[in-house]
Amino acid sequence: MIYNSTPYPQVLNKICGSQNCVLTDDCGKTYIDFEAGVWCISVGHNHPGVNQAILNQLGRIVHVGYRYSTDAVSHAARDLLAVSPFEEGACVFLSSGSEAVEFGVRAIQSITQRPYQLKLDGFYLSAYGKTNEQQSCLSIDLGKDPLQELDKLPFEQISAFLFEPGNCSGQVLFPEQDLIHEIIRRTKEAGGTCLPMK
Repeated sequence: MIYNSTPYPQVLNKICGSQNCVLTDDCGKTYIDFEAGVWCISVGHNHPGVNQAILNQLGRIVHVGYRYSTDAVSHAARDLLAVSPFEEGACVFLSSGSEAVEFGVRAIQSITQRPYQLKLDGFYLSAYGKTNEQQSCLSIDLGKDPLQELDKLPFEQISAFLFEPGNCSGQVLFPEQDLIHEIIRRTKEAGGTCLPMK
């Protein structure tokens, strides 16, 4: 027996194949994977180029831990920096979106020396938004008058506004664009930054 540790009921138990954005169950029925494997398969399932790269790396080494590096890491960093706008950039490789949000928030807090981040109430923002919201996240309740909410916020102490243009993880929320522009304007005018997710 497998314990389902997520809040989502399992509805497709026998997925046994995939190609691009299509999943196939053991009866041959097909489904379009709109979530891209919970956002992890952005180039599609069973992509031959990705599969070959994985097989090539498996033939050399799979994992070396935190204290060592490999040529694969150096080559990936070089290739990413070659297409980035940073003249003296550096790369940090992480395993999940939650780690990326956590890293971004810590970096911005270190640079700005400000204790708070701002988010929209009810938006997921990775595991970061759930585990740390009591400590350092201020939130805007969209059920109230958001502009009045903004007037109460200490923007001079906010390091970043974290937001998703369209929320997911079980729901889709699209806040008013004018509100987002106003939050961004106030955040930047007070010396903070903005981290859109996705």
